[in-house]
Amino acid sequence: MTLKTINNNDSIGKTPDLTPREQEILNMILSGIVPKEIAFNLKISYDTVLYHQRNLYRKLEVQSIQELFVKYLKQNESLPAMSRKLKSNVTDDCYFARIEKTNDDFGSEIFFKVEDEIIAEPSKRTYAFFGHLVSKHRCYATIFMIPHPPILAAMKKIKSFSFSAMGDGSSFGVMLLTNDTMQEGEYNNYHYLFKTEKGVISEYNVNLDDLVQFTTWGKQVPFIKDNIMELGFFPHSFGDFELKVWDIKFIE
Repeated sequence: MTLKTINNNDSIGKTPDLTPREQEILNMILSGIVPKEIAFNLKISYDTVLYHQRNLYRKLEVQSIQELFVKYLKQNESLPAMSRKLKSNVTDDCYFARIEKTNDDFGSEIFFKVEDEIIAEPSKRTYAFFGHLVSKHRCYATIFMIPHPPILAAMKKIKSFSFSAMGDGSSFGVMLLTNDTMQEGEYNNYHYLFKTEKGVISEYNVNLDDLVQFTTWGKQVPFIKDNIMELGFFPHSFGDFELKVWDIKFIE
């Protein structure tokens, strides 16, 4: 695990009603530090961090880390860019407010870029991600796409969604995360696996009924469409990977 040294004096400002420890953990979360790293740095148990995190959500009236970031990004426009866990470079896309990426503790890595690229006609906003996956059973190497509020509202009504993609010939997954899967199952998700053909553009149509829950962590929870929070893509084959995705459509 790569650990980050944190100067807890670098506060984003005091938040009313938080204890000093909760304020400290809030600052670390907003710096992009994951709970296990927070526990290591503060020399407290992982369960203790989760206890404080639940209290933070309750006091700040949010239900997920996504809502927490959205709240503070709105309130603190000068808030520094998030560290390795959260990296935003989507600001004017009609669908997504920002992109988050994760790596795992075993050496998997993911990188991404967003650009206007002519792959087919016409030119489309393209999301490209690439890197190296160590273990397909720990799919931390994931790109999360956080929709703008109007798009998120529409996603809660969809029956299916589609997208165009060009991969490297290996398998990938597309997933929907909900409040329930993130809180109860610790990043469990409902996903659909798809195979790519190297250099070939394909269109994929995914019915929500075809989604399967990935349940390596935590308990299985039901898929509730009204609680959708974000869309994600992840590699499912060992080794290096590269995928370009565009023309994402949500279909009611």
